[in-house]
Amino acid sequence: MPLLHDPVRAARQIRWYLDSQELETFPGAFVLAAGNLARQLLEQVLFILAFYSGMPHTQFLKSSTELRSVDAVIKALKKADPVTSRTYLALAADRGSRILKFARLARSFDRWRRLFNEPSHFGNPRLRTP
Repeated sequence: MPLLHDPVRAARQIRWYLDSQELETFPGAFVLAAGNLARQLLEQVLFILAFYSGMPHTQFLKSSTELRSVDAVIKALKKADPVTSRTYLALAADRGSRILKFARLARSFDRWRRLFNEPSHFGNPRLRTP
């Protein structure tokens, strides 16, 4: 999915995958496709918030310019900016109504991360130290 793809269209595609499972020839293929698309959509929302919050790029991008794990980006968005003492989520919300609609989803990010958790995408929760 290209960066900044239409999130409404992606959500419709996810719904279609889940509602049309009787059409698939490989059992579970549409569920896997829906999960992959949902993860990509979440990554895009987090990238938009991180970028528009003014967060240093090193906190949400790897040196290879790939997005860090979703878990790392969520934690970084909840941290306070050293200059303003406001969270990066709050700073992103101030950037306009289009960004605000994504910032309002912040309570859902952890739930979505748990739902879509796969070690290949988000990091193994058993390896994290409390």
